[in-house]
Amino acid sequence: MTMLRGDTKGCAERPWLGTGEFPHRRWEGAPHVVDTIKTKVGAKTAALDTDTGRIYLPTADFGPINAKTGKPTILPDTFSVIVVGR
Repeated sequence: MTMLRGDTKGCAERPWLGTGEFPHRRWEGAPHVVDTIKTKVGAKTAALDTDTGRIYLPTADFGPINAKTGKPTILPDTFSVIVVGR
């Protein structure tokens, strides 16, 4: 799993297994979730822009499970990038 840490803001985020929920955590004192941001099922990879604090989550729409790989197929022309920011 990816953990994104914005050291100057004292917070960290991690896409949660592609479930469409993105917990926003604070690391002041004991780590704790301060908010859960709704994204999109499948958005589990993320990139943090440390200058702006924005988080970019690429995803797509998924179709049926591929019998050979056991993973869902990606539907054509559905790629998108979700931008999370303040």
